[in-house]
Order: sequence, then C-alpha cells, then structure tokens
Amino acid sequence: MLSQYRRILFRTNDLSQVKGFLQKEWSKILQGKTLLQDFVFAKEVRLGSYSKKGTLPPSALVGTRQMMKDPRREPLYRERVRYVVVYGEPGSRLSDQVISPEEFMSNPSLRLHGHYYITKQIIPALSRFLNLVGADLHAWLSDLPRISRIFRPLQPEEPGAPQRRPQGSRSTIDHYYQTTHCFLCDAVLAGQDVFCASCVAAGAASSLQLFHRLRRLEKKERDLHTFCSACCGTSDAPISCVSLDCPLYSRRVKVSRELSTQAKVVAAFEVAQS
Repeated sequence: MLSQYRRILFRTNDLSQVKGFLQKEWSKILQGKTLLQDFVFAKEVRLGSYSKKGTLPPSALVGTRQMMKDPRREPLYRERVRYVVVYGEPGSRLSDQVISPEEFMSNPSLRLHGHYYITKQIIPALSRFLNLVGADLHAWLSDLPRISRIFRPLQPEEPGAPQRRPQGSRSTIDHYYQTTHCFLCDAVLAGQDVFCASCVAAGAASSLQLFHRLRRLEKKERDLHTFCSACCGTSDAPISCVSLDCPLYSRRVKVSRELSTQAKVVAAFEVAQS
C-alpha cells in the first residue's frame, strides 16, 4: 500500500485516484479480507526492566501470558515477541486486545482490529507525505460507507465448549454486534434475519448463487492444499505446517473459515426456504 499509492499519485497526478485506492484497501481491512502477515507487530521484550506501577507494553504482555501458560516460553531479554490487535468488548483497553498470532489463528471468532490499524498505524504513516499535497486522510476514512457486516455464528455453539478469548475480555465484538446486511445482496435488514425477503423469494436463483460461492471456496481450499502438500512432501495427509512466516498458511486458515461460514449460510437458506 505504501508504495502503490505513490505510484498512482506520480503517474496520474490525481488525488481522487489515490483516495479511491486507499478507500478500497481500507474497506478490505475493515471487512477482514486481508492476510495476517501484514498486521503482525514484533517488538523487543525486556522483562525485569519495566516499572511495576506502569502498564507493560503489548509485546511484554503477550510474552508474559505465554510464559504463564508454559514457563519454557519465557522470552529472552530483548527478544522480539509477535502480537496482533483484535476487537474486544466495547470500552476495553488496548492491553485487553493484544494476543499472539497463534491464538488468533486458532480462534475463528476473533477479528483483527481494522479501525486501530488504519487510524493508529496506516494513516499516520501516509500523512507524512500526503498532508504535503493537501490530502485529509481522516476525512477520506469518514467518507467510507459504514462497515456493518459482522459475520456472527449462524448456529449456537455447543454448551460448555471452551472459548479462547483475549486476556481480560469477557467476549468478542461478535457478541455485541450482528450483521445488518443480507448475505446475498447486501441489502440492509431490519431485524436479525440472515437473508432479505427478495432473496428468499428468488428461491432457486439465490440457492444457485450460494452454492456457486461454496464451490468456489472449496476449489480454493483444494488448490491451497495441493501447494502446501507439495511443500510439506505429503499428499493425502492433513497439512501440519503452522509457519506464520508462510503467506499460504494464513490464506489456508482464512479460506477454511470462509468455507465454514458459507456452509452455514447455505444451511440457513435451506431452513428459510422450508
């Protein structure tokens, strides 16, 4: 993003094209259509040197939590500990929203805090250059349509099932906000339905569209499995690679979650038709 917007600006000398590009990228971030690798922080940890009265930095908090779960994971002095920022319950502190990338990948209910990354990391970096040409990035962000699509679980989780959540957080944002758009046409819904009346009335056409999305995701999953199998030297065995440095691992988990959600959407539509 940092190089592409400059290329657009210097080639076209048109701020409106830069604005359109950035808004498109920000929309992807807010809707969770990005890969984890681009949002992982890695900061030095110096346990034993922090003030007892002050709040630990995010990397030290994550390192301390990992050490409490497994003493063998105590970070070395000045070792870089990786973490990401996720949505927590409304009003929660930043310290309650930082977790390790491994925990994020293992819990499909967690979502990257897109608004934090945009306003606290991306916009300050872009503003150093774009403010010189009169761009107001915060106004560009405000012009975006409100992203209200939050994929809530379509079926209640089994009672007593363990849930991994950020330390100090009782729940994730999925428990406070529900999707207000139809899964098929993005029409605004008045209640807690999953589909609008028009899509339900369309019947076979809507069902065909849902199954087409499902098959497309299944093909993506098969293709990624083929690539990862060739890298791991396996064929039919489940992929055991969990390297956070590999972009295919993040993409594989993302597609798997989207496939699971789409399967539930298809099932919900069949229920709505019955």
